[in-house]
Amino acid sequence: MQWIAALVIILIVGLVLAYWKAVIAAIAALILVGVVIGAWKAVQRRAKARRDEVAAIAARADREHQQFLEGNEDGVYGRHRPVDLDRPRPTPLPATMKEWREQRRK
Repeated sequence: MQWIAALVIILIVGLVLAYWKAVIAAIAALILVGVVIGAWKAVQRRAKARRDEVAAIAARADREHQQFLEGNEDGVYGRHRPVDLDRPRPTPLPATMKEWREQRRK
């Protein structure tokens, strides 16, 4: 049985050496097919992510429209509520650069 395995290995090595250009071409073709399939899957993933994002925006718009129809202010402003100009919140400016840096770290 071992001599059959040795004979098969010798035949395979002989074929590879005789047709090395075809073997390299076949390997290159397989690599190219793998790259094309990978790129296609990446495009499909991005398209699905974009469709999901658009669907989420549409769902939020529908929800806010329904809130507007019910008279809720969240339907008008959504996530971005306007600043209440009757009660402004002034932020005191830091006296020194050191205080400014400490405020930025918080």
